[in-house]
Amino acid sequence: MKKSRWIWGVAAAALSQDALSTDFGDGLEIGGYVRGGPTATQSSSQARGHYSLGMDGDMWRLGNEGDLDANIRIRKTFKLEEGLQWTVGFRPSYTNPNGGLSDAGVYATREAYIETGGYAFMPAARFWAGRRLLRDDVHAVDTFFIYLAGGRQESGAGIFDMPLGQGKLGLHLFRSDQEMEPTDNRQNTTRLTADVYDLPVNPGGKLRLLGAFYSGRFKDGTQGTALTIKHDQAGFLLPGLNNSLWLQGSTGYGALNTGFGGPGSLNGDLNAASGTRAWRLIDSLIWQHGRLGGQAMAEIEHDRKEQGGSSSRGTSLGGRISYDFNDNLRFLAEGAMTTRVDSGGALQRLDKLTVGLGLGPRPGFMSRPELRVYCTRLDWNEAAAAARTMLAGRSGTTLIGLQLESWW
Repeated sequence: MKKSRWIWGVAAAALSQDALSTDFGDGLEIGGYVRGGPTATQSSSQARGHYSLGMDGDMWRLGNEGDLDANIRIRKTFKLEEGLQWTVGFRPSYTNPNGGLSDAGVYATREAYIETGGYAFMPAARFWAGRRLLRDDVHAVDTFFIYLAGGRQESGAGIFDMPLGQGKLGLHLFRSDQEMEPTDNRQNTTRLTADVYDLPVNPGGKLRLLGAFYSGRFKDGTQGTALTIKHDQAGFLLPGLNNSLWLQGSTGYGALNTGFGGPGSLNGDLNAASGTRAWRLIDSLIWQHGRLGGQAMAEIEHDRKEQGGSSSRGTSLGGRISYDFNDNLRFLAEGAMTTRVDSGGALQRLDKLTVGLGLGPRPGFMSRPELRVYCTRLDWNEAAAAARTMLAGRSGTTLIGLQLESWW
């Protein structure tokens, strides 16, 4: 009971803040993220959330999380003579799939790095080393389609913001480690990433080109590659409507998100018996027009093992909307359909619909903090139940819950 009171005390404090400052002066910045709340399921044996078909981008998150996730980001910048700067960053985190402070929770250091810049030979460039979350996501599915640290969140070093024509260039070197998720042969892997970004290509449009090159001693080779081409368009067709189009590909032991894949990943798993040839296309829209805001996404992905010929093809299509009744209360809804076929097997399908109400200090789709009450219905077919352990023995479930989400 004391733990529940503590959680909801934090929730109430976060919700009461109309604006949470991240700049405490003297170069100190503090930010963070928190989500959590109770979820009721149809039986105690059912998962509280994270229902999906096991692909990147198919876990539509509204009313489908049921966990507790919190982190604090601390940055301190020291300004020296002649424009030089040194920054220290640290981000501890706590996650618990059961939504509380039980033994299932995990404490981790998500970021711990140093950064320096302002040198006369390249004033705009920033040099860094350590563990750092370098990523780019689609919010509605909580998926980082670009994730340089990767699912393993490895350490590295690199350079940001080197001038390159009208754009910028970043070069980063990462090294896998064997501490948290060792490979069978316990051999580390090296990855070099080249990132060209903020490249203007049309009015309101910017291009990003991101390439990664992997070298290591894998079970089925020594190399991997990955490439992402991303175009961001502001004012797409209508004012207030922004579009992001991603085209990604990988070979060997490269991951589509250009990071190191975690164990069991469809691509980029450093411990897999075979490399993978994979590609993915994502188109996402986000908008705020008056009281109506939202985000929609369509995704298709194909993965095929280079040895053995096994394959997977999946799609994800859906969207979330918010409509502000007034400055504090809004209607929320999210609907999605995901499919997956493994090696010519039966079509797996999962459908999701969530409706709810959100309460917060300001209007807007991306306004936080937000306290939500929701009802989620998920349905899936026999092929999905046969292929996914968390879906086995049922054809659907209903989740009812209360959740706080906030960032600052």
